[in-house]
Amino acid sequence: VTTLAGVGGQQGTVDGVGAIARFVSPFALAAAGTSIYVVDDLAHVVRHVTTSGDVTTIAGSPGVPGSADGSGVAARFDTPSGIAILATGALIVSDRENHAIRRGVPTNGATATLTVTRAGTGQGSVESLPAGIACSADCSDVLTPGSLVSLTATAALGSVFTGWSGGGCSATALCVTAVGAATTVTATFAVAPPPTYTRFLAEGATSGFFDTRIALLNPTDTATTATLSFFKAGAAPIVTQVAVGARTRVTVDPKLIAGLAVAEFATRVESSVPLVVDRTLSWDVASGYGAHAETAVAAPFLTWYLAEGATHSGFNLFYLLQNPNPEPAFVDVRYLRPSGDPLVKTYILAPDSRTNIWVNVEEFDGLGTALASTDVSAVFEVTNGQPIIVERALYFDRGGVTFAAGHESAGVTAPATEWFLAEGATGDYFDLFILVANPNPTETLIEETYLLPDGTTVERSHMVPGNSRMNIWVDVEDPRLANTAVSTTITSVYGEPIIVERALWWPGGFSDWYEAHNSPGAVATGTRWALAEGEVGGGRNTDTYILIANTATVQGQVRATLLFEDGTTAERTFDVAAKSRFNVDVRNEFPSAVGRRFGAVIESLGSTPIQIVVERAMYWNAIGQTWASGTNALATRLH
Repeated sequence: VTTLAGVGGQQGTVDGVGAIARFVSPFALAAAGTSIYVVDDLAHVVRHVTTSGDVTTIAGSPGVPGSADGSGVAARFDTPSGIAILATGALIVSDRENHAIRRGVPTNGATATLTVTRAGTGQGSVESLPAGIACSADCSDVLTPGSLVSLTATAALGSVFTGWSGGGCSATALCVTAVGAATTVTATFAVAPPPTYTRFLAEGATSGFFDTRIALLNPTDTATTATLSFFKAGAAPIVTQVAVGARTRVTVDPKLIAGLAVAEFATRVESSVPLVVDRTLSWDVASGYGAHAETAVAAPFLTWYLAEGATHSGFNLFYLLQNPNPEPAFVDVRYLRPSGDPLVKTYILAPDSRTNIWVNVEEFDGLGTALASTDVSAVFEVTNGQPIIVERALYFDRGGVTFAAGHESAGVTAPATEWFLAEGATGDYFDLFILVANPNPTETLIEETYLLPDGTTVERSHMVPGNSRMNIWVDVEDPRLANTAVSTTITSVYGEPIIVERALWWPGGFSDWYEAHNSPGAVATGTRWALAEGEVGGGRNTDTYILIANTATVQGQVRATLLFEDGTTAERTFDVAAKSRFNVDVRNEFPSAVGRRFGAVIESLGSTPIQIVVERAMYWNAIGQTWASGTNALATRLH
């Protein structure tokens, strides 16, 4: 043991090297690197000692007790009895007789000042670790040179943090800086750009036979510009922009856009406010004797499910897959048949493309066209992390007429234990089917609750085998369902999630069918729904019906507001019985809609609004046939 500084038995407050230095009562110390800090309690000072024994008084006046903040000899302590060093190099002193904890920066040699400034058009704050900086304006802290400090930037509401500069920091990651003699770090904030809302449609075609119409509805009070990108196989996207006023519906005709007069395409719609987007595809162009419609989906996903599908008896089944990514997507399709093991096939979707799978002619190793004559559901699973959009089109050839009937629906992204169907009708004119896919390995029990217009209900149940598809013909489920309008709730009793769709065919029986429409069920009820498409009259004398299912056990009121292309509106309020299905005949209820296209917002009213589900059906006559063409779509749930 050797004496580093001071002389045994000799008190004093002399600064100096080794034996020249004197201490009165060196009570506690803390070390950092080559520096030792000592509280000389009865001398009421803080001393600094180097590893070579050089002693310097850095805070307080020797032998003068007191309580004062300041630098060097201006500071006052009264019996400092403890000391610690923070990671920043700052000293923390226990000032015993002042009953206080004091903080200071060593003055033995150079100090370092870290200054944080803010730049840019936005707002935000910066905090440091260790603590010392916490500001929403320019600020600074004095530290020991070489101290490591972490800075975190947090943008204020309506702003974004865009990056660091200075102090060796850049980009937007955590800033860790070694503080020099004078270090300045700048945090830049910008005003946040408007959010981008996106909707996707996988199906679309224009030609001498097919025509596609896209309806955009802005249900908000803020005007926007919609950017539509059309994706064709093997071609760069075609992009156009359309202004969409507040509370207004706009129609887009893709065939009028250069490069889309004859094309098969998928569509992406982007906007700064949430839009409702519906698509109608009709055929043939001259007469419009067939059509189907669908609502755009909000995002691509890695997994999709389709319950409906058939390839027998003149049906042609197509799956439409959109890959909106710059990389290929690898997709496993699991085909579920009424019996037998599922069939699995892998497809590679090109970047930024739309792919068409004609299920009737799909080849399987060793089995040939094993799906050429069957009912079928499907599960789509992406295996390389590139999310996609999936839709299905089903066409029916009859009497030499190509696609005499047809319907189309987007897939759903997850099975669920409860499903809601607003539309449905039975009788001599309509055949109503509920399609249930069970993607689980075990069978499950489902219960159907049919909601009739008068508020009465009919309940039925079925067992659905695992990895299979079931078809429920509602017309024959119960005498009370033989001739009625109806909404339906489907519940999986055992908790096994399932997929549910509904198909409606007309007129009469199978041998007479010439049209159909289809929609997936909703997995949640809501109090505010929107539809982008709607028309009464026009060149095809179209009729539009808005179907509302009240799933609540109490009566409620709903308001239907039509939003026209010229920015005007019309509204009506309706009473809807508990547990019932309600139909708004737009032609009769809204005379001002005749000869016009419109979107619609349907919302529950009152302090406790009822939970509802909303769909839309449209019909028109062609080639001498009543309702030769018809479409249906589930509304977009807003709340």
